[in-house]
Amino acid sequence: MSSTESNLLRVCWILRIHPLSLAESAGFRVRLLFWTSLLWSLNVVARSPEWVVWNSTNSGLPHDWVLSILPDSGRGTWVGTFGGGASFFNGSVWTSYRMANSPLPSDTVISLLRDLDGSVWFGTHGGRLARWNENVWTIFDTANSDIPHNDVSGNGFILGPDGSKWVGTWGGGIGMLAGDVWTIYDTTNSGLPHNVVWALAFDASERLWAGTLNGLARLDGTTWNVFTPENSGLPSSDIASVLCVQGDTVWIGTWGAGLVRYDGTAWVTFSASNSSLPNNFIEALTVDRKGALWIGTGGGGVVRFDGMNWSVYDSASSDLPNNAIRALVYDGRENLWMATQRGVCVYRKGGVVLTSVQQFAVSSPDPDPVLVINAFPNPTNASFTISWKSEESLAGTIGVFDILGRSVLPPIDASSNGAGSFTRLVDASSLPSGMYVVRMLAFAAPNGISKRSPSIASVRLILTR
Repeated sequence: MSSTESNLLRVCWILRIHPLSLAESAGFRVRLLFWTSLLWSLNVVARSPEWVVWNSTNSGLPHDWVLSILPDSGRGTWVGTFGGGASFFNGSVWTSYRMANSPLPSDTVISLLRDLDGSVWFGTHGGRLARWNENVWTIFDTANSDIPHNDVSGNGFILGPDGSKWVGTWGGGIGMLAGDVWTIYDTTNSGLPHNVVWALAFDASERLWAGTLNGLARLDGTTWNVFTPENSGLPSSDIASVLCVQGDTVWIGTWGAGLVRYDGTAWVTFSASNSSLPNNFIEALTVDRKGALWIGTGGGGVVRFDGMNWSVYDSASSDLPNNAIRALVYDGRENLWMATQRGVCVYRKGGVVLTSVQQFAVSSPDPDPVLVINAFPNPTNASFTISWKSEESLAGTIGVFDILGRSVLPPIDASSNGAGSFTRLVDASSLPSGMYVVRMLAFAAPNGISKRSPSIASVRLILTR
């Protein structure tokens, strides 16, 4: 049965009529057209895309280069960026925290962690460690605490089995915070082989694994074991990522020598030369509910490996916006969140599932109340009118973007002289059916001169054929 036939039967069920009777009544044919169009448009919304991308162009994300992601138990998602601070996305609004508008100590947020008490921790590069709890900030640095270094690593900030915080650093070894007390592990007082610690993970036996610039270390109680190419099957000493899965199996991502699986006995290396890995730079690792491994690479996209089959997703073969994957996180809805150098990307086979369809819309983190935008008719099948109200003169443009953040129509001038209501007619006949975002970027322009920061407003548009 075709989708059209299926929708026809659904319309008949809603209207409580027999399908054959439709041919006997012009009135029913009019009702059929209306209800089928409505259901079709609803289906467009319900059938969410498998790939969704948010970037600084189509949303309130403050910077395209994303370093860290933290889905937050149905509340929303935290995103750390390189130079844009951190943002919280609640499904429709992005709220950004930067050095300029908050106590965040650095605008480069390389790692994120949610504590057992609900606090969110921000590991920064060059700016110390920060904790945020309902707008109360606490900063930890080498001057006011015993944290061993102010630069926190991206894959090296985790919770311990007892709720303690374990912090890998770029030169100070590992700091463990339990209550208010820091315990330091470095090359001078422990078996840690290097003070640059890229990654940390606990296994099912509550042993700590540490990926360093000089090998892989394991802490079992008070006993350290160090694995290097000289005494193990590791192909490299530069360990960028570590993931402990069911049992005591450990996946190890190296920087330049591929992926390694260690089950406590055997070491197996997967590389670009003996597998379908696109390259040997393994930045991030996670597993899905089926137990398949997802691998984020530095320049080769993201890879799924189920133990036998490899599937590679890159910017050429998929809607992934960029092939440099800095972080991978699975949420409770089986969405895979990816940190790329061109925004946040979310993938789910069968369609991304968020808390509501409104989460596909985008808006400004701090919308200017002087700007209100609308689009009608909505849904539309050919053209639509954009209307907006402003309390002052504006200099601006309107863009139309698909759900992946790509501009699909030429920019539309939205300048206006004085306060009032304004409209623009937009020809969308060249676009396929789907969901789009109409976004207006405008500056207040009294006397024709732009000033202040831009105001951003957006609205979701459904296009049907």
